[in-house]
Amino acid sequence: MAKQKQIKRFFHLEDSYRTAIGELLVRYGLYRKYNVIPKELTFHKNKYGKPFVPEYPDFQYNISHSGEFVVCAVHDKSVGVDIEKVQSIDMNIAKGFFTEEEYKEVIKESENKITAFYRVWTLKESYIKATGEGMSRPLTSFQIQGKDEEPITAIDTVKNKPIKNICFKQQNIGDSYQLSVCAYEPCNVSQLIHLSLSDLCHKLKILC
Repeated sequence: MAKQKQIKRFFHLEDSYRTAIGELLVRYGLYRKYNVIPKELTFHKNKYGKPFVPEYPDFQYNISHSGEFVVCAVHDKSVGVDIEKVQSIDMNIAKGFFTEEEYKEVIKESENKITAFYRVWTLKESYIKATGEGMSRPLTSFQIQGKDEEPITAIDTVKNKPIKNICFKQQNIGDSYQLSVCAYEPCNVSQLIHLSLSDLCHKLKILC
């Protein structure tokens, strides 16, 4: 029992640490957009739990973390981001969360099934985070299309028509992570900025 409490305490500290870094990234995003470093921010959430900063209505953001990374995507319109560490997974999970076509595309990969799984997973996660619905939206209610160098799009499988006014960006982070961003148009996905914690604190002129 003591060991279980220790493990829970460890993960609680890890989550608190990541949350704090996420808030620093939001401040950095505000600094880049408005050239201000707000001392205090008020974080609100919509009815699905997606956070926003009411003082800056044209500043939309989303945060995700996995393994050693905490990522933040910012945009003028609603945006979603997901990062996942590529590791062994039971492919039966895909049957419950992917459409039949998505599942077939993943399974037919001869050597990169796991990478293909996380690619689709992060794209789907980024979309439901961009809409603000989160997991209240069934992952089988839409389908991701496009691979390799093809444009990435999504189809509403309930209405059987393309989902418009959104764009996707997908990127490998080394060999171990998959990162996906979904944003509402106008789409102007810029470069990925990689910062260490010390770099982030230096730019925000704070002590970490």
